[in-house]
Amino acid sequence: MNHCNRFNPAAFAAAALGVVGLTLRRFLYAFGTDDRGLLVSRHPLSIALWLLTLGSLGYLLFFVYQHPGSDRYEDNFSPSPAAALGHLLAALGIGLTVLTCRPPMEGFLAALWGILGILSALGLLLAGFQRLRGDMPFFLTHAPVCLFFMVHVVVHYQSWSSDPQLQDYLAPMLGAMGLMFFAYYTAALEAGCGRRRMQMGSGLTAGFFCLVSLAGGDYPLLYLGCACWALTNLCRSALPGGEPA
Repeated sequence: MNHCNRFNPAAFAAAALGVVGLTLRRFLYAFGTDDRGLLVSRHPLSIALWLLTLGSLGYLLFFVYQHPGSDRYEDNFSPSPAAALGHLLAALGIGLTVLTCRPPMEGFLAALWGILGILSALGLLLAGFQRLRGDMPFFLTHAPVCLFFMVHVVVHYQSWSSDPQLQDYLAPMLGAMGLMFFAYYTAALEAGCGRRRMQMGSGLTAGFFCLVSLAGGDYPLLYLGCACWALTNLCRSALPGGEPA
């Protein structure tokens, strides 16, 4: 299996498309609102953002379908400083977020959100160090990340669902759900029972939505750090037949 220091081409595409979506979203909130601060229905920028999102998902999912890959962890990943850096940035983003921000819900779930955030940051730091060395991370290092984003979605569901405008919360919600599945399938690969295609697809789509979420959304450190983690995960990975990524 031939490995190299380059990204998988789909990771470049997801990053570029995410930046374009981020730019469109910023312009939409700057020029596409009415006197009440609400987004104008059927604004050209809104339509462009929807078309970009659908086109991006179509391209990324088609790429994943065309490259199923091996389901063995050791067949896909080799030592990668970039991937290790992505883990570090995600750990910082999650850790700083739970230490400095208050979720919209109080009580047990809010406390659990903070605890799982700290455990996720520690797990990502350990997994990043192991990825730097080329060792297979222990699968429990990514399990708290999956649980954290599961709780994150539950904690924020009420505030998201009460917003009358889908554009306000769709990207952050899908980004968090994508990260949850990405962490789940990463842990499953490390446990020897995962599916590489699902792990790659969830990581690419999560990275795209996390970047788009940086405009007009909460928790920019969390989404930026996790976008870096999801997209640098493909550094020094390999596609079937020895084709470098």
